[in-house]
Formats: sequence, C-alpha cells, structure tokens
Amino acid sequence: MKDLEFYGESGPLLLSEIHDLVLKKKESVLNYVVKNLSVDELVLMNFLGEHALPTFVENLLNELKSLEKVTVVSSSDIYKSILLPENVEVIEEYELQEDFSSSPINNYPKVLAGENIINIEIPPLWVEVLDPKITDPVGKIEEFIKKVEKGNVIVVLKTVLTKAEREAIESLAKETGGFVVDVLTEFVDPLDDIEMAFSKRITNRMEKLLGLKMLRGERP
Repeated sequence: MKDLEFYGESGPLLLSEIHDLVLKKKESVLNYVVKNLSVDELVLMNFLGEHALPTFVENLLNELKSLEKVTVVSSSDIYKSILLPENVEVIEEYELQEDFSSSPINNYPKVLAGENIINIEIPPLWVEVLDPKITDPVGKIEEFIKKVEKGNVIVVLKTVLTKAEREAIESLAKETGGFVVDVLTEFVDPLDDIEMAFSKRITNRMEKLLGLKMLRGERP
C-alpha cells in the first residue's frame, strides 16, 4: 500500500471535522485490504504523514497485529520512539517497479499484490481547499463538482460570502451530498451609490467587508 499518509493534512484540514472524515476514509481502505484481500504480509509506503504523533502510530500499527508481517518503508525517527508490534519491521528503502497510489483522497485507490495492481472497491473522497482570495467561490465550487462523482464531495472554503452566494453553495452541497466548511461570515452588500463605488474599487473580500462596515460606523 502506498500514499495513505494518515496524518499528512495541515492547515484547515488538520484542525477541522474534515480531518476526521479523511482519516476514516483512509482507514476504510486499510481495513478493506486486510479483511477482503486475504493478506498475510503488508508493505506500507508513505504511511504516516508529517503530522503524526507516536500514540497515533502505535494505535494504527496495533490494528495490524493479525497479519503475519508488516513492513513499513520510512526514514522517520518517530518509529524509534514507539514500541513496535512483533510483526512490524521498519526499513528505509523499498524498490517499486510500478507506481500507484492507495489514497482514496481525490484518487481511486489501488494496491500492488505480487505483480498485479488491484483496484480497491471504495469510492474516492473528493476534497478541494479553495483559496480565500477567490473572487467567484460559487463558480469555483461548481467547476470542481463537475469534475468528480456526486456524493463524495467536500469543499473547504474560508472567505466571506454574500447571502446569495451562501444560498447557492448550500444548494450545491445538498445536491451533491457534500458540504462546505470554514465560511468566515456573511458579506455585507452595498446599500447605496457611495458604497457601491467603494465596493467596486476593492477586490479583496475581507477588506471590502471591513471597509463597508467602517463607512457605516460599525465595528469591524
């Protein structure tokens, strides 16, 4: 197995409910391989991710005690600080003849069994983290959703939205079965010609929001 990187997420994903969903999706791939493919030996490459903690690693490896042998390919020092199960060996290099990825995140997961690459019967989890500075969040989300299968879509969005944009995005989330997280606040629409002129001069959404509030004498 390759590229699961259980603790590779950072930023908004690492500290949000999305991280837990991503983690469970990766666990489902690992469990599928162990339970459905009659595996006795398992080689794990890019298994951890840079945000792993020793307790997390111990828990993951202990779940694989039923296997005859587990080989972890890694040069990370974290394995030196934990008590490895008897069936686990850590090596630094492993020669791979053909490239593949077992990650279910934005990818159809695969494993290498002998000389054959096998597709895992688990649908991907499509995750998109959008730049807070985007000018058209609804359009970007629509563009992303068109590229993927419905029902397994998550969009992480951290910006301010107009009421209409929020409603449009909520409608898209409902249609796809996915959802949007980390929306900062609802944007303030211009009320008159002066606010409209001010609004057109500024492209940054957060600066525009703060500027309109100041024009109205409101606290930012």
